[in-house]
Amino acid sequence: MSKAAYFYQYLGGSRLKRNTFTRFMTMTLSILLIFGNGGLALASSTVTVNKMVLSANELALAIEDTAVLTATAVYSDASSSDVTVNADWSSDKSAVASVYNGVVTAKTEGTATIVAVYTYTDGTKFSQAATVTVSKKVKALTQNTQSLDLRKGATDSVILTATYSDNTTDAIVADKAVWSTSDASIATVVNGKVKGISSGTATITGVYGKKTITVTVNVEVAKRITPDKTDVSLLLNDSTKVVLTATFQDGTQENVTSLATWSSSDENVADVLGGVITGYKQGTAVITAKYGTKTTTIQVTVDQTSKLTVDDQSVFLKPEDEQQITLTAVYPDGTTKDVTSTAIWSSSDSGIAYVYKGKIYGYTAGTATITGTYGDKSVAVEVDVAVARYLDLSEESLSLNTNSSSSLTLKATYADGSTEDVTSQAVWKSSNELVAFVKKGAVTTYKTSGTATISASYGTLETTMEVEVGAVNKLIADQENVFLQVGGDQQLKLTAVAGNGSSSDVTSVATWTSSDKAIALVSKGLITGYSVGTATITGTYNGSTVTVTVDVGMARHLTLSETTLNMAVNASKALTLTATFADGTTSDVTAQATWTSSDEAVAFVTKGTIKSYAEGNVTISASYGAKSVSSNLSVGKSNKLSIDDDSVFLRINGTQQLVLTALDAEGVSSNVTADAVWTSSDDNIATVTKGLITGYKTGSVTLTAVYGGKTVTITVDVEKASRLNLTISKLNLGINQSKDITAIASYADGTSQNVTDTATWSSDKEDVAAATEGKITAYATGSAVITASYGGKTATVKVTSGTPNKLTLQVKSVDLKEDETYQAVATGQYSDGSDLALTDEVEWSSSDEKIAVVDNGLITGVDTGTAIITAKSGEVKTTITVNVGLVDELDADVHLITMSLSDKAQITLTATDADGVDTDVTDDADWTTSKATIASVKKGLVTANLKGKATLTASYGGQKTTIDIEVDQVAEIEASVTNMSLKSGEVSSAKVTITYSDGKTKDVTDKAEWKSGSYKIVTVTAGTVKAVAYGKSYVTAKYGGKTVKIPVTVDVLKYLEVSQLNVELAAGQSLQLKATATFEDDSESDVSKAAIWSSTKELVATGKNGLIKANGKGSASISVKYGGKTVKVKVTVK
Repeated sequence: MSKAAYFYQYLGGSRLKRNTFTRFMTMTLSILLIFGNGGLALASSTVTVNKMVLSANELALAIEDTAVLTATAVYSDASSSDVTVNADWSSDKSAVASVYNGVVTAKTEGTATIVAVYTYTDGTKFSQAATVTVSKKVKALTQNTQSLDLRKGATDSVILTATYSDNTTDAIVADKAVWSTSDASIATVVNGKVKGISSGTATITGVYGKKTITVTVNVEVAKRITPDKTDVSLLLNDSTKVVLTATFQDGTQENVTSLATWSSSDENVADVLGGVITGYKQGTAVITAKYGTKTTTIQVTVDQTSKLTVDDQSVFLKPEDEQQITLTAVYPDGTTKDVTSTAIWSSSDSGIAYVYKGKIYGYTAGTATITGTYGDKSVAVEVDVAVARYLDLSEESLSLNTNSSSSLTLKATYADGSTEDVTSQAVWKSSNELVAFVKKGAVTTYKTSGTATISASYGTLETTMEVEVGAVNKLIADQENVFLQVGGDQQLKLTAVAGNGSSSDVTSVATWTSSDKAIALVSKGLITGYSVGTATITGTYNGSTVTVTVDVGMARHLTLSETTLNMAVNASKALTLTATFADGTTSDVTAQATWTSSDEAVAFVTKGTIKSYAEGNVTISASYGAKSVSSNLSVGKSNKLSIDDDSVFLRINGTQQLVLTALDAEGVSSNVTADAVWTSSDDNIATVTKGLITGYKTGSVTLTAVYGGKTVTITVDVEKASRLNLTISKLNLGINQSKDITAIASYADGTSQNVTDTATWSSDKEDVAAATEGKITAYATGSAVITASYGGKTATVKVTSGTPNKLTLQVKSVDLKEDETYQAVATGQYSDGSDLALTDEVEWSSSDEKIAVVDNGLITGVDTGTAIITAKSGEVKTTITVNVGLVDELDADVHLITMSLSDKAQITLTATDADGVDTDVTDDADWTTSKATIASVKKGLVTANLKGKATLTASYGGQKTTIDIEVDQVAEIEASVTNMSLKSGEVSSAKVTITYSDGKTKDVTDKAEWKSGSYKIVTVTAGTVKAVAYGKSYVTAKYGGKTVKIPVTVDVLKYLEVSQLNVELAAGQSLQLKATATFEDDSESDVSKAAIWSSTKELVATGKNGLIKANGKGSASISVKYGGKTVKVKVTVK
């Protein structure tokens, strides 16, 4: 503050008169100057005012608003003071804005200039002006939008509307308002024009007339973001790419995979970079993708096994054998992986079977359980080492003669189905060695007849068979009838059948005889034929006989080489005669047969050779044995006539020579044209002489040639047209208009001729149109048919005259299927009231030939849709709407399907047309799925790929229908049993049924994941539960995220008993005790070996497998434990 100002304030405040203050300052300065050198020395420095400034040079006010202007004096020493009240204030338009001591009041709309004048003490005046713009008072300010959605780089404008106190409005105030943005990095604003800069949300503020509006701006903000995969299953170190698509407010979509921010809930399990997910560790993780304000997640499972399977759950080995099994992990998406080498393997008894990386080694006989564990899943394999399952003898029974022998073979079948010959290792016994003795499978009989039981033992198994000695029930020959040629032979086999059904070959030991040795002889069943005839062969053994009939050289059928013969006179021909015998063999017996002729004057035959002598017909016969056969012979007769042309066409006065050929019985042909008799059916049209034809008149005739009793005919056409064509087939003429057309005749020889002038022309309606020598003239409105006739042929042209007033079609619309047709009929209505069918005359067109095409009114459906068919005559036209493949209703036979992984289901789709007719369109419809990873579809066949839900859409004929698919959406799971009580080694089964959300049920026993609470107590495979050892445990079955638990108790006892509770022994003695377990079902079992025996004093007595041994004097207590029960035996050793 200046010194003058300081004193001014000190002496009177702001309201002192200016002249009073001036006088005071003059006096004060005079006094101060008196102090001289020791004073304040103010006289040496004079402070002056350099300028005056206003707080604002422009004001914008609304009517009745006020504003304060401040005037400030700036001194030469850079100091300043407020001189607002010292200045003189004025307004050039007080009606617009008035001013008092700097306070401006707005009064009416307009512009005024406010001037402030300040006079300094030295009389210098300083002035400043401010422009005041007064506008109407804004009562309300509104914008055209509350929010904007912009893409990056895009712009949009906010329009402001001011409503004033006088209720008038102004919509062009955006450029007058003051604009600001909450975040210029996201969106900027200039005069209401907003521009998107980067992804995000900002608030735009506009101020006008002391009113404020805000607009929310969303830049590059997606409506939603969608990954192409929502569930991902990976193996360790595997990767998969997820594509992220953003859908914006305007409906556009964009791949934003590289622009999104990706993160993982557990990077140790799975990590993501630019949408590429990689699995690093077994487990689950959630991948999150963020773009703009939207986020989405993807569930990732890494190496999470849904179940384990082995390629063989039951293994059989012999000692020192080995077998490799494969362990496969099955993942939720259905993929598999061989984890044999990485799994943990164990054996319940390594002394019986040992396992290393899935390879099982058999050591000693017995059973063991091999367990493979991978992750949190386990699977068990039962191993059987060298335990035979059953025995097979080569014979179920034997029937032997006395003093004979036979060999038996014993085979053992093991658990794997393999077999082994154990004949030499087995123990053989006979129940009656006087009848039959056996050693290592060799059975020997002696003189005694009877029966014996042969038994064979191997391991713990035994099998038996019966042997019957010396009894024959019947004899059987392998053939009942034998057919031989003379000199041929055949071996018979004779089988003796004993009373027990066993059989033996006795061919060589039987007695054989023949009823006629001159015909056939027999020795040890070998029959030899000596002469033609029949004999009976008899075989006898142990009082039984059998007979066989033998035919030697007896023919069953004769065949001639030819059955119909034609020969010329004095010709010869040889025939062959073949005999077929009963055994199917054949032989040429031409020379041995007897030959005869029915007329030797015509033909003679000897040993099959025929000689012809005269014309005629004879029968040639051949006989051999009791059979005969014959052939018909024709001598010296013509067999066939033929003409060298099938038909003939001639012009008038034209000629053509025919050739007639005769074929005789020997197949020799000759030209008999001149020797034949020729006739014509009409000599006026054509004549024939020795085959030469001459045409005289238009028409057709039949020519006949006769020779040697044979006849042949041929058709001749003279100047006869084969067809007649007109140059046009339909014609539209105006009244009294004419047009020339041409008639062309085509002939049989392929030539053609213009016959317009020579044809006959006629009209069915000469008052409408008539024709003369091809010129057609229309006389009246209507239609007529013009006919041209020539050479027996006619051709027509349809003529219409005049333009119809109206065209009509029989229907307005038609519904067609693809490739279906409909014939539209166009009718013209004329001014005379007549109606004419103009289907062939009008011009036809289709609005869309991809949907329907038309040809002369025949409409054909091409593809689904609607087309307009137009019929036009001149300027007159009409239309018909064609709907192709459109249906009124589309429905599926099911709208909700519940499935399991890899299941398939067939949907049937039915379309109902406008007539209410239903059609199966399953194969023709378009099928889509909302999530192909969960459920895919082709022609209605749905395949479940992954757990989840999907929607199928079927489209056909302009209609759509949807079907919801649920895969492994299990509502409930339950087992067929609630608990099990088993004994060691006992096996039982449980079934698991799931209930889907739609109430349907399914047996998933084989597909569920089974697990045992303790494999030492119980094992389980696909619902088969096996008790291993005493205890309580459980098995669980898991499927579709649901689990059911079945408690299992093994060897639950009512009580345990020992045969003796107090034992007294001398040192060195022993005593066998028996431990008996009584189970809950009251069954009993000797568990002496299975129980655990322990002694309190082993120096006194010990116990094992029930055997108590006394070791030294004293008393001891032996505890016997089994199935959770304990019994104590007191032992005293003296």
